[in-house]
Formats: sequence, structure tokens, C-alpha cells
Amino acid sequence: MSDRIDVTGTGTAEVRPDQLVARLGAETVGPDVSGVLAAAEAGSRAMADAARAKGLGDADLRTEGMSLGQHFDHQGQPSGYRAWLGLTVSLRDLRTAGAVLGEVLAAGGDAARMLDVSLAVSDRSAATHAAREAAVADARAQAQHLAALAERPLGGVRRLSTVSSPGHPVAYAMAAASRTSAAVPVEAGETTVTVSVHARFDLG
Repeated sequence: MSDRIDVTGTGTAEVRPDQLVARLGAETVGPDVSGVLAAAEAGSRAMADAARAKGLGDADLRTEGMSLGQHFDHQGQPSGYRAWLGLTVSLRDLRTAGAVLGEVLAAGGDAARMLDVSLAVSDRSAATHAAREAAVADARAQAQHLAALAERPLGGVRRLSTVSSPGHPVAYAMAAASRTSAAVPVEAGETTVTVSVHARFDLG
């Protein structure tokens, strides 16, 4: 009979998101390259300026994704050019995030687009610690049960390691960009932090 027990314990902890990350952009279509580029740049700059006017800093704004290509109509025929300039905005106050996002989109005018938004947690450390403690307790409970079934005393921990489980923002569905400055509804809810550990215990 083996003199060790290998188990995997899992623990969870709830944490409330405190950030909203929005992937926005300016999309323009027109007959010439310089015109669509200038219009996309103007739309993106207007959204960034509106965000800064609401107190967001440079660390909260990131240009992300830029493209320029031929545009085709619904019949698949060439119809000028299309430009896209992406802008990711991090809103760190959920109480005002909806109103700020609405104004940022409105500032971009007809060029404004919203790809998606996600809810994120700025500091997951406390929830991660709690989930890790629960995972170790779960592993020990499993080992104690198995040892009891084998009618052997449970010894000390021989080896303990965490299982990598990178966190992901919580997806948050929203409608297409509005042309008005109406606030976008935001409900934070809670997200679950999960930690798993591999543990090896000695058997007496």
C-alpha cells in the first residue's frame, strides 16, 4: 500500500469588481484615404479628450488597434475606404462609469463604436488569499477522509503547490454605441476567484 496520498483541493472567494474596461473605437468610411484617416483620428481624439475632461489620466487610455483598407458595399463592390482607430478606456469608479462612458461615446459622434466592455478587479490579493486557504482546507479534508477509509493515520504535508489559473475580466454585454450622452447602465455584481492546489500527504 502507498505511504502517501495525492489530492487536489479547490477553494473559492467572492470579490466585487471595481473597474470597467471599455473597448471603443472610431470607424469612418469615405472616398479617399486622407479623409477617412483624418475623420477617424478626430473621432478618437474627441473621445479621449472627453474622457480626460472627466478626470481620466493617460494610464486609463490606450490606443489599441488601427486599420485602413478598402471598403465594400453590400453587393461586394469597392466603395471607398474604411479607417478604424481603437481606444481602450479604463474606468476606475463604477458609480460614475456609465455616465462617463455615455459622454465619451457621444463625443465621438457618428464615428464612435463600442466593441465590448468587461468588469475587472484592481486588487484580487485578499480574495486570492481566502480562496487559497479554502483550497488547502479542502485538500486536507479529502486526505483525512481517504486516510480514514484506508484505516491509516494521516501524516504531514509532503508537498504543496498551486495550480495556475489566470484570472479573466468578467464579460459584460452592452448595446451598440449610442449617439446621445445617456448613461450606460452598469451593475457590478460579484465575481468568483478560484484557486486549486495539489497536495501530497504522508500516511502513518
